[in-house]
Amino acid sequence: MLFLFKSSNRPKVIFESFYFWKNTLAENTLDTNLLNELKVKKLYIKLFDIGWREGEGVLPISSLAGDIRLIPSYIELVPTVFITNEAFIKTPKSDIQILSRNVFNSLKHYFDESLPASKSLSNEKQDKLDFNRFSKVKEIQIDCDWSEKTREKYFQLLKNLKTFLPDSVKISVTIRLHQVKYRAKTGVPPVDKGMLMMYNILNPTEFNERNSIFDEKEARSYLKNQKAYPLTLDLALPLFSWAITYRHNKFFELLNGVTRYEADNAKWLEKNNRFYMFNRDTVLQNHYFRMGDLLKIEDVTPSVLRTCTELARPIIGNDTLNISFFHFDSNLIHDITPTVIQKVYKTWR
Repeated sequence: MLFLFKSSNRPKVIFESFYFWKNTLAENTLDTNLLNELKVKKLYIKLFDIGWREGEGVLPISSLAGDIRLIPSYIELVPTVFITNEAFIKTPKSDIQILSRNVFNSLKHYFDESLPASKSLSNEKQDKLDFNRFSKVKEIQIDCDWSEKTREKYFQLLKNLKTFLPDSVKISVTIRLHQVKYRAKTGVPPVDKGMLMMYNILNPTEFNERNSIFDEKEARSYLKNQKAYPLTLDLALPLFSWAITYRHNKFFELLNGVTRYEADNAKWLEKNNRFYMFNRDTVLQNHYFRMGDLLKIEDVTPSVLRTCTELARPIIGNDTLNISFFHFDSNLIHDITPTVIQKVYKTWR
């Protein structure tokens, strides 16, 4: 699985980092020995998601359970909040200030030792965020796939959040490939820096044989002839897999934790070109599948990581950056191998 990168680009200063995107933070979900082996210096840890639900409005749709003090003190923590684009579509412009305050108050609960983590968007009034003992927090990140239609409201929320934070805490946001290509329409966020996301290139709910996690042809169509993005950028690379199932060539369910090895050895699946076909009625992960349903494994290889790296270089103009893998899961990391991950870091230096 080992491979070498070649590039004429000058070396950069690289910091090893990972995303932690699980719903529970506990000793059995955070392998500190593996963090040490990978020399991880920073963790982007998702604290909660914010979305819109019919009849309920905009609210957290999931929150991290656990104690963030489990994160080793030598690792910098970047609190991360995911907000759906629909939340901005459904929120009137006049309510963005309220949404901004509520996001801030919910974030604050994770760092106020006298309060439990919030399970709802709090309306209580707070002053600037005080990270208390978590003095190593230097950045928060907002993850949103905003669009031309929602840019004004999203950018206003980012400006509002900045006023709630200490001057020492920066704001970063995720940047998708379409936001790189169509930056004139979607705009450049008013923040300190961005995270270029080199994955989730295609829609996984659409029936096709291509890999929605990363498709080289599609990625090149977004990045070809693009100049460096006008923000300091970090880089996020994919390190995950999933199984997409289809019924009558239409999306049915997305399953996590089904590997290619398991699919190859499952008696209830048989290979059908680029897909696997259920050869009997089967219950899998509490979902009922019928004979004839299709399953597609999407994963990441060293070759994919190499291509991601090559395509990302021209877009990143800064000489110092964090390279972050999505996401920290010991099984996935060992499938790729820590050696390969370290080679990705080294190729930029």
